[in-house]
Amino acid sequence: MAILDALKKDKKDNTSDTVQEEIVTAEKKVNAKKNVATSLHGVLKHPRITEKAAILAGDGVYTFEIDPKATKIDVARAIKEVYKVEPRKISISKLPAKKKLVRGKRGTTSAVKKALVYLKKGDKIEFV
Repeated sequence: MAILDALKKDKKDNTSDTVQEEIVTAEKKVNAKKNVATSLHGVLKHPRITEKAAILAGDGVYTFEIDPKATKIDVARAIKEVYKVEPRKISISKLPAKKKLVRGKRGTTSAVKKALVYLKKGDKIEFV
């Protein structure tokens, strides 16, 4: 009987090791996702300056190009930290890459992820 108990204990030790390994891998996955959140200045690449964005800015809606891995929560935190304003609403959209033909040469535009940041009336973001 003692021999069987020793074998059972070995199996229990192996399962606890595998559980610990699974926990470590899960933590690594969570930390990989949090890398975007930890560097909030890296979330906002730059403001998107277009005709449409200029018109929307008059209504309190600002457009930014953002990191492809960024989420709405990351963008909200970055806006609070960098521009010191509270966003009311955030919309995110992905613009796909497109094929272009310029002077007989083929090329592509780059794919972009953009965020529309809605602010309360009276709040403004100053781009310097």
